[in-house]
Amino acid sequence: MNKVNYSKELDKLIANNQKEGKIPTLLLHSCCAPCSSYVLKFLSNYFKITLLYYNPNIFPPEEYSKRVAEQKRLIDEMDFVNDVEFFEGRYVPDEFFEMAKGYEKEPEGGARCFLCYELRMREAAILAQKGGFDYFTTTLSISPLKNADKLNEIGEKLSKEYGVKHLPSDFKKATSNQWNYQRNTACIDRIFAVVSIQGRRRTMIYNYTRRVPYYETDMMGVVHHSNYIRWFEEARLEFMREADLCYRRMEDEGIQIPVVSVSCRYKAPAKFDDIVTIKTHIKKFNGIIVEIAYEVVRDEDGALLVTGESSHCFVDCRTTGDFPFLEDMYEKFMKSMEPLQIT
Repeated sequence: MNKVNYSKELDKLIANNQKEGKIPTLLLHSCCAPCSSYVLKFLSNYFKITLLYYNPNIFPPEEYSKRVAEQKRLIDEMDFVNDVEFFEGRYVPDEFFEMAKGYEKEPEGGARCFLCYELRMREAAILAQKGGFDYFTTTLSISPLKNADKLNEIGEKLSKEYGVKHLPSDFKKATSNQWNYQRNTACIDRIFAVVSIQGRRRTMIYNYTRRVPYYETDMMGVVHHSNYIRWFEEARLEFMREADLCYRRMEDEGIQIPVVSVSCRYKAPAKFDDIVTIKTHIKKFNGIIVEIAYEVVRDEDGALLVTGESSHCFVDCRTTGDFPFLEDMYEKFMKSMEPLQIT
């Protein structure tokens, strides 16, 4: 079976509409501002777009609100051939949590992701039908970690269900880095999520995804054991950045966080070109010591490769003056490890 080139399919569709002098209406689901920047710039040449921001997979609500604001700001500051309207969908995180039940251990890019694609695209199809739009589609295919074949398969299925045309797409060759907007890490290569579901309790997790380069392997063809400690540090720094606890800012304010201890338990090897996700969360924080736990999982098969922990203390390097950042930092650390009760 020949692989469909969805980018060329879109080009053909646009060319046919232009020959007929048509400017169709399009309901475009957006996963985030950065991913939508190129898509909006390109498609607004040929469509009258209403952008739908419906992403119940984003958590916590404060993060969701920031991303909505960035999406609105992007639209306000960009210039379009045809005007773009913004529509914020409902925000009900339990819709995502309910969908994810039973799929908590699925690797990124697996069945849980496909269900999440459909959850959001279905909402777009429903609203497109109600609004009388000519087409619906999503920006998700621009991400290198999103399966364009599956996205288009879902789109075609929903098109038959709701009687609205799905716009074929694969935007991966384009880039959205020219726009300086808050990156939706859930759509690119680091998933701040969303959460793990443990019975009736949710604990915030930060997922940092990376590909194993050749130079990190040893003569046995597996990742050298020392590299996992470095991976922990990479994931830890990104986790702190996402929690608005940027380490650079801490150092600028006079606070350092040295490593007190680190441990690593090896269960299975990672190899060259594997895509792995380092799942990171704060295990303990008392204002003096923070303990962070890690799990390294191979995305292809969900295999748990390594577990580990690191412990850090806080050193105040100031010599004079008050330090208002300390209280702010304490609150953010506490919030990042706060469990959420399902009611």
